Amino acid sequence: MGIKGAVVKIYTVYNRSDYDAPWQMIGQQRRSGSGCIISGKRIFTNAHVIEDQTFIQIKRAGEAKKSLP
Repeated sequence: MGIKGAVVKIYTVYNRSDYDAPWQMIGQQRRSGSGCIISGKRIFTNAHVIEDQTFIQIKRAGEAKKSLP
């Protein structure tokens, strides 16, 4: 696998707590970002891409379908 094969797009659904009322959630929202497969099933990405996530899907460069990590 070359560099291109190691690059992935990360799609997440997240639900953040309301800071004024921490017992309540703001509601589900979507976010995406990029990452890189570093070894086996481990992916290196920035923290803001996956913080507060409740669901993650990954898509490799050049592939049409998303998959679960």
